[in-house]
Amino acid sequence: MSLLISTDNEPLVALRPKSFISEFSATIIHCSYYSKPYYKNGGWVCIAVTTYLINKNEYRNRLQLLHAINIPIAPDKHFFRRNSELLRFTLMFEKLPYHWTTFNLCEDPKVGKHGFFVNNIQKNNTGVYRIIVG
Repeated sequence: MSLLISTDNEPLVALRPKSFISEFSATIIHCSYYSKPYYKNGGWVCIAVTTYLINKNEYRNRLQLLHAINIPIAPDKHFFRRNSELLRFTLMFEKLPYHWTTFNLCEDPKVGKHGFFVNNIQKNNTGVYRIIVG
């Protein structure tokens, strides 16, 4: 069943709730990152273009980052104004394979001294996830 959104009784777009993300073959990860208190003014953050998702049982099959929203791609940086400041950003990856039940988010640590790593994210039916990184 589609949801019709209209103005002046004319359809503008038809959306299919819940199946919208899966039809576009993407995995969406909404991330929250708090600036570190040990850096002056909170330091900076960015994401490596080589960031990927991986299943711990299939190290050869990596899902590449397709798009990043509200976080710069390295070497560009987001500079914080203060310690413990929150930055929310979204990462889009290829669609998870059907047989994956868990996966890890991995950022290449070559970009900086430390890369993001979130272990054992549980797969859900929506393809949309919320995590805290760092």
